[in-house]
Amino acid sequence: MTIKGEQSISPAPESDAAVSILVAIIGPVVPAPVLPSQAAGPSPVPAASAVVGPEAGEGTVTLQVYTCPPGMTSQRIDITACAVIDDGFDVTVSGAGLSQPLTLADADMTPGGFTWDQLPLGEYEIVETELPAEATSYILAARSASGGRISIDADQPDQSVRIYNFRP
Repeated sequence: MTIKGEQSISPAPESDAAVSILVAIIGPVVPAPVLPSQAAGPSPVPAASAVVGPEAGEGTVTLQVYTCPPGMTSQRIDITACAVIDDGFDVTVSGAGLSQPLTLADADMTPGGFTWDQLPLGEYEIVETELPAEATSYILAARSASGGRISIDADQPDQSVRIYNFRP
């Protein structure tokens, strides 16, 4: 149901029932999760994938991390059953335009998650280096993600990334 404009909601006359209101904002479509390569480990990022300099532009990566109920897998995921978490894990973000990999300690904590800004445009590898308690695997979901890699470019300078953690 969509309600537009100013509205007033109250219990039925002669009722002492409480009134509850739920408001939801539905965000962009979440792309299908992509599994990182289990056999080979993280893939190296090509050395010439980013151009550094004022003319190159900059972008941001914002990360949200979720823990999913026990027994859920990447093949059978219900993202609505997973909960956002903000501690008990760590990640690295690496790319050719960075002098060294970034971690959560380098990110700004915002209501939307962990944000790394002023990143040179290019390709980045995101790896969850420390999984939350009891988690044994994870997947990374982002627009145009390939395994654990994402790109930020002039057409898409701001990337939203989600990591879903799974427990047996």
